[in-house]
Amino acid sequence: MGCGRTTNEEFVNIDFNFFLRLGRIPGVKSILTRFGISYPNLDQVMIHDLRKGIPFAAETVDIVYHSHLLEHIDYEQVNMFLEEIRRVLKVGGIQRLVIPDLELHILQIQKDIRIYEESGFYNGTALNIHNLLEQSVRKKPAAILQLSPIFQRIAIWLFGDAQSRGETHQMMYTRAAVHEILEKNGFVNITFLSPGVSQIPNWNLMNLDLSPTGLELHKGSVYVECQKN
Repeated sequence: MGCGRTTNEEFVNIDFNFFLRLGRIPGVKSILTRFGISYPNLDQVMIHDLRKGIPFAAETVDIVYHSHLLEHIDYEQVNMFLEEIRRVLKVGGIQRLVIPDLELHILQIQKDIRIYEESGFYNGTALNIHNLLEQSVRKKPAAILQLSPIFQRIAIWLFGDAQSRGETHQMMYTRAAVHEILEKNGFVNITFLSPGVSQIPNWNLMNLDLSPTGLELHKGSVYVECQKN
């Protein structure tokens, strides 16, 4: 869910990205490519708004996977989102989710504070805070930053800013926070894993958390699996 440009033949790939919808219009895909927006596997994606639920009957799904999606959902809507995942999963079905690791940012900022208090050294502190907050407040979508200023303005006028596209973070999670919210929504066997470890058969062949050469694709992330009982 929320696959974006990343698709896998073992899954039903679902996304509601504005550009994916535009790309289905004849002739528009080539225009998007000119703006640096490429969706090579467009035909493999089911276009669906997950705010309207998951388009499957109850207890018909073996596995739900989503990466860097949960933090884009309004906190008030997260319980509904997880309830819907639990509805479609079969008993014993697996949810695997990947989220940015807020703890890493907190630890870095704590380290910056300690160093500053001890030595007065502050170089890089502002950047580390920026790296924590930037995706929650950004206005320009990342996909257009390589364009000239005039084309950036045109792209925002045509397609909207980062927030209207759903690109900004609405929430961030520590391991304790995601454990709490999963448990409250009835999931069991909540386990934190490395990107190459999973209960999902042949996981390392799917190239969703690891590249074909074994490189981690989502550095600075928490990898969680849980089950429906």
